[in-house]
Amino acid sequence: MTPWEDAWFNGKLMPRHELPKKLLLIEAEAIAEEWLLAPEIRCMLEEWVWRDRAEDAVVEILWSGCRVRGEPWKRVSPIPVLVRLPYSEPYPSNIVELEDQMREYRRIAVNEWIEQYQKYGDKLEAAL
Repeated sequence: MTPWEDAWFNGKLMPRHELPKKLLLIEAEAIAEEWLLAPEIRCMLEEWVWRDRAEDAVVEILWSGCRVRGEPWKRVSPIPVLVRLPYSEPYPSNIVELEDQMREYRRIAVNEWIEQYQKYGDKLEAAL
């Protein structure tokens, strides 16, 4: 486990990242905002949970991450897309690479979220 992953999972201060272009973070946030409203992500999750919970799960996958109720400082997978992005090399050099990388991290996060939901059920909630 890398130092940033350890920090993320254990609710510690995240280390400085080396993503070279802050503009890419602004673009990444805009892409995530679009995905928040996109039905194709939510519908994958609606196979497991009701619609309101699926909407919350999209936020967990993109931004906040998850924890198990009763364990406030310990997060579980998935690492959200916007957390993984600035710590994962190679860094995207343009908007096309950024969106491709984010799609891959989203795919990973959705699969991990489903695994965690199967394990913890309704005890899985947004990490704050």
